[in-house]
Order: sequence, then structure tokens, then C-alpha cells
Amino acid sequence: MSGWADKDLMGEGLMQNNTGQAPDAGFPDRSSADTKAEGGEKSLDDISGNSGTTGTKAREVDTKIYFVDSPARDMDKIEEAARVIREGGLVAFPTETVYGLGANALMPSAVRRLFEVKGRPEGIPVAIHLHSVHEVDRFVKRLPDSAIRLMTQFLPGPLMLVLESSDEVPDIVTGGTRKVGIRVIRHQVGAAIIEKAGVPVAATSANLSGSFSAVTARQVWEELGGRIDMIIETSEPPAGIESTIIDLTTDVARILRPGFISRKEIGRILGIEPQLSSDFWKESRRVARPHSGEIWLMRAEPSEMVPLIGRVVNENKDKRLMFLVSEENAGQFKDLGKVEILRPGLGQNEAATSIFTTLREMYREDFDLMIIEGVDSSKFGEALADRLSRVANRTVTPTDIPHPAKKEETKNPADEETILLEDEETTRD
Repeated sequence: MSGWADKDLMGEGLMQNNTGQAPDAGFPDRSSADTKAEGGEKSLDDISGNSGTTGTKAREVDTKIYFVDSPARDMDKIEEAARVIREGGLVAFPTETVYGLGANALMPSAVRRLFEVKGRPEGIPVAIHLHSVHEVDRFVKRLPDSAIRLMTQFLPGPLMLVLESSDEVPDIVTGGTRKVGIRVIRHQVGAAIIEKAGVPVAATSANLSGSFSAVTARQVWEELGGRIDMIIETSEPPAGIESTIIDLTTDVARILRPGFISRKEIGRILGIEPQLSSDFWKESRRVARPHSGEIWLMRAEPSEMVPLIGRVVNENKDKRLMFLVSEENAGQFKDLGKVEILRPGLGQNEAATSIFTTLREMYREDFDLMIIEGVDSSKFGEALADRLSRVANRTVTPTDIPHPAKKEETKNPADEETILLEDEETTRD
């Protein structure tokens, strides 16, 4: 197991909305003079509320926040973020999947600080982000034909290639595996920062280890404010589903994490569908969680879903319950705990946004057991359905909690007829 899939609860998998709407109006305070139009810089002293200092404090720094509308319009801020990374600082920037936390990959001290800030143990590989596919050769020992075909088809984009690393990549980046994850992102702001940095950028999701990945600048601030040097806010939302991770260091290509680009799409380019690594699923269950409450994912046919959830509720009556269920089933549980609704939205990206933003908010509340209704992969996408299964502590099916044993019915035919008539009468009422 190479460890390439991020050990955070959502890995790279949290999504931002894809509506094109403006960013959170409360972050930074748009009423201040030096906001979007004036340069957009903020620091810790400018923002009220929590300072993102939960957990072990790495160190106190003056976290600057820049709003970048577009690279062309805000190149001065792009170049400032790039300078910070190049000189060993930490910058949170948007990608097409989630907010990333970036450091100079060729500076071991900077990468070590990235791990320290996240509370992530060393020895876990971290991907490097490059500006162009033409840079890949420099950081890998060899570039197989399969990698070239995939890069030609999918990069820039939400695909990470795991390849044998060159000697130029520090051990702290590869986690001692001598394998390196390569990303070439397509988000215009993030890509511009990487280009101007002029160095490979080691980056992972911009959140505390074991927490949900951040999808907005405000969420980055809440967890990492005062720990990192800069946060880039933007009006351009991430594209949606997490990146697919594929290991090309073995004879048969292996998917380490399903994502936006499906196995079928990859198989169409390679001529054979890659294997799905079973090692990853085992490893992903060992993640540390920021909440003592458990998350159970329900898997059942639509006709069995409500009865299954009902049986789970009956076995956990003494617990504080929360529910994330479909709109048609929400009314069944509104008196039993807080209920949030799964919304398919207009597409898979919007659905993912709704689900994981809701999960992040729910996770801040006190609960003993959160019950999530399993999603239909045909409506929500295979990657999203899969990610939900990894968030859960346990997946529950009807066979796990069967129907209570029915009382033995009387063998008196007259009694059986009476029971039937009563049932019919009740139905008519």
C-alpha cells in the first residue's frame, strides 16, 4: 500500500458548488475597504470569530488572505503566493477538486512544516503539483507509455499518476516509497500559482489531518488560520468530484482511489480496465476522526431503506441521533433527531457539494450516531457513493439487522380469518 490516497476523512473528496456564484460574502468582510476591488488582503487581526486554532497548535503566524478573481486581473497576488511557496511558506489555494495546502516540494523543511501544520505523521507520501505535463519527465525515473497516453487524454485535470520518482524528489515527499504522485491541475488560479512558483508544489488537502477537506476559503481559515502563511480565495469554484489516483508502477495499472475519471474512461485509453486496489480500502478505514460519534451508512433497496433505518433507530434509542436521508424519507425521522436532506441537484457536482457541505456542518454538532441513507450511484456517481462508504465507520445492510422475529401466528383457521379481516378493515380506514 503506497498511501497515496489522503488519510483525511474526505481525502481530496469534498466538493464546492458549481453554480458560479460569488464566494462567501462574510469571508473576508466585504464591507471592508481593502477587499476584492482594493487588493483583497486580510490577516488574523481583520477577521472576527474563531481563529482556526483547534487541535495542536503548530505555531502562530500572520495568515494573509487574498481574493483572486482571475490570474490576469490579480497577477500581483498570484506572484506573491508563488513567492511565499518558493521561499518555504505554506499557501492554501483552490484546485478543481478541493482546497490544497502547498509547499515547495524541493525544500524538505517546508514539506515537514506542512505535515506539522496538518498534524499528519511523516512517512505518508504527498503528491507534487506541476504546471505542465512537460515537467513530469524531470521528477520520474521513467515515463511508461501508459502514463503518456493518460496524460495526453486527461491532464491537466483530476487525475493523479503514481510513478517511480527520480532522485530529485526528496524522501519526505515520497514517504520513503520512492514513488511520486503527479498532479497537473486545471483550476486557473491554482495552476497560475504553481506556474509562477517555478518549483514543484507538494500539496495535500487544506485541513487538519483526520478532518473534512475544505472547499471554501472560510473553511480553510477555520482550521488553519494562524498556522499557514496565506489563503487564496476565489470566485471560481472547484469542478467537483475528487481526483482519481492510478498507480502505474506495477505490471497492471491499479486504481488506488476512484474519482472523477472513471475506470471505464481509463480502460478505454489503456485498452484494459485497471484493477481496483483492495489495499486502499483496508488502509482508509484506519483514519483518525475528529468526532467521537459514529457514522453508519445504510445500504438497501428503496423499499427496504426506511424499515432498515427504523431497526437501527430501535437498537440505538438511548443515543443522540442525526439523519442524512432522501427528501421522500425525511419525514419519517424528523421527531427522532436532526434531519438533513440528500439532494441530487442538477448534476453529480452539485449533489456532492450539498452532501459534503452538509456533512461538514453536521459534524460540528453533538451526536452519538449519524445515519446516512446510501446514495444511488446512477444518480450521484460512483466516486461520490464510494467516498460516502469511506466516511462511514460501518456499512449496514438488511442482513446485518434483520426484521424482528414474527410471533408465531395461531393455527386456528377462524383466528387467521379474523386477523385478515381486521387488517383489511384497518387498511380501509
